[in-house]
Amino acid sequence: MSAINNKKIDEITQNVMKSSISHNTKVKYNASNVAFIVWLYDNRAQYPNILCKDFCKELEASNKKDKKVKTVTGEISKKREAIRNCVRKKLIQSVVKKATHPIHF
Repeated sequence: MSAINNKKIDEITQNVMKSSISHNTKVKYNASNVAFIVWLYDNRAQYPNILCKDFCKELEASNKKDKKVKTVTGEISKKREAIRNCVRKKLIQSVVKKATHPIHF
């Protein structure tokens, strides 16, 4: 019974997302979600059990890549593109999966 309900919820969610949210709004939502998840990662000492350990390992590897990127003046870049791309990839994967309730990060 719950598998049928989950399928129905996923279908309803997809239909609502397709019909009611413009592309630009989705981009803004995703940017906010990425920023929030990166913030959770940066504050994982304060909130240790929110992000999954496996995901934290992926973020740690991306964070190390980001620390290697230097600006023209030789300082560490603040853009953090690798860690943001890692989170974006995970968000996209969660939308593609059939069962997205709850999303495990």
